[in-house]
Amino acid sequence: MQKTIIKQEKTTNQTRRLLMAVAMAALLVSHAEAATLNREVEVTGDVITVGDLFTGVEKHADYVLAQAPKPGDVLRLPAHDLKRVSDTFNLGWQPSSHLDQAVIRSAAVTVESQGVIDALTAKLAEDFPGQRFEIQLPQKMPAFSPDAIKEMAIESLKANQERQTFEARLTAGTQSHVINGRMFSLVSVPVLKSTFKNGDMISAVDVEYADLRQSTLPANTLLDAQQLVGLTPRRLAPAGKPLQVSDLESPMMVKKGQTVTLQLKSGSLSLSLQGKAMQNGAAGDTVRVLNTASNQVVEGTVSGFQRIDVMPATNAQIIN
Repeated sequence: MQKTIIKQEKTTNQTRRLLMAVAMAALLVSHAEAATLNREVEVTGDVITVGDLFTGVEKHADYVLAQAPKPGDVLRLPAHDLKRVSDTFNLGWQPSSHLDQAVIRSAAVTVESQGVIDALTAKLAEDFPGQRFEIQLPQKMPAFSPDAIKEMAIESLKANQERQTFEARLTAGTQSHVINGRMFSLVSVPVLKSTFKNGDMISAVDVEYADLRQSTLPANTLLDAQQLVGLTPRRLAPAGKPLQVSDLESPMMVKKGQTVTLQLKSGSLSLSLQGKAMQNGAAGDTVRVLNTASNQVVEGTVSGFQRIDVMPATNAQIIN
């Protein structure tokens, strides 16, 4: 009987130890579940902490593990490095496979293109007084931390006007980046506000100025708006395009076969007759015209649309 009691006591102690072991294991499992890996991490500061990598960490969350990657860069921590952190701080996290990893990025802001263009334009205006440029930035612009971006400035600028290139160093706080781009000299050129066809006479209100790249302009491009006024395109002239001397001509105010008004003047006397133009003529051209009343051909000067001035002496002369 005594032996039986001892045996039962031994069995009870073993059961107690087993139950305690299970309880301890349960606590460990519970602790492991509390520390969860953050697989995608975005840090806003300059360092990476334990709390950045794992959630549910009460102690050591602010412990610094490493420097944060630069804005725009990526740091990947593999499973064995993450387990080392977990073991060091007794987080209880275990990788499910060797493929587990944490991808860490720094919060970054790409500089605004227009802000950089404005800063470069101001700098170029200092280096090249009286000249204006079109700035072409690289497709990929550098990234700065959100706090540093407010301090962005042009530290230095190297411009090669002949090659139309520049190199600029942008700084923001302790961060610095070099960008390379293009710069094109601009010229103000008179252009049409809307498309004109042959016969449409250009007036001053039809013209505006546009800044165009000097390198793309032909040598005989018209640069004064007054050079366009009173003329008409020889062919279709699109809006916003530079024009050359050869693109324009005086508009035909009189066309061959068209009924015109003959204006005869002598002192204070003025007489108007109908006639038929025998030639095309622009303003100021001398053309032949048939006086339909007398069936005589005379010469006159085109003075307006469908109007020809004939001098008395010329009118008296009959041209067969």
